[in-house]
Amino acid sequence: MSGGEWQRLAAARAFYRINARFMICDEPTSALDPRAEEAMYDRNRRLGAGRTVILITHRLGSTRNADRIPVLDAGRVLEGGTHESLLAQDGSEYAAMWEKQAKTYSDQPA
Repeated sequence: MSGGEWQRLAAARAFYRINARFMICDEPTSALDPRAEEAMYDRNRRLGAGRTVILITHRLGSTRNADRIPVLDAGRVLEGGTHESLLAQDGSEYAAMWEKQAKTYSDQPA
């Protein structure tokens, strides 16, 4: 199986453990194409309802719907908040990283 297929299998097992009160997802979409990534996050939102979902990611687009986002550096929490509140903070590390990732999409030729 490919890396993406293994990720889908692991996610399916986590999603369907009905009695689980929380899920930990460590880079759950790193080997998926954009369509599969979107589908994964749609399922995550739907099936994670009523549970605590810990999402570890470097893809900041996937954090937009999070209730709380802690920004870590070398094991320390630098800042935290919602997507909107972190973008609104002057000098926010999250906002700087968001801008860098967004720039890679906006600078590409159409």
